[in-house]
Amino acid sequence: AAIELRKLAEKNGVKTAITFSDPAMVQFFKDGLKEMIGGGVDLLFCNEEEAMLFADTDKLEDAISFMKTQAKTFAITLGSKGAIAFDGKTTHVIEANATTAV
Repeated sequence: AAIELRKLAEKNGVKTAITFSDPAMVQFFKDGLKEMIGGGVDLLFCNEEEAMLFADTDKLEDAISFMKTQAKTFAITLGSKGAIAFDGKTTHVIEANATTAV
C-alpha cells in the first residue's frame, strides 16, 4: 500500500517524506524500506545509526553519499554531535548546543 501511495503522490506532484523511526526498522526491514523509497523521496529523516545501517557502511561520510541517491533532501541527527542536513545542493553540518540535564 505504501508503494502505491508513493507512486500516486509522485504522479500528482505531492512531496513524499519518510522517517526510519528506529534502527531496528532498518535492520529488519531494509529491503522493504528501499522498495518503498523507490527512485527516491523528497525528504528522508533518520539518525546516524539508521543512516549507516541503511547504507551498509560504518562510515558516516559513505552513508551521506548514499542518502543523496535515496532522497532529494535529508536530515541525519547525530546526538550530541549535532546533525547533518542536505538541501539538495549543499551538505550542512549543524553543531549541537550543550545543555544541562534537568
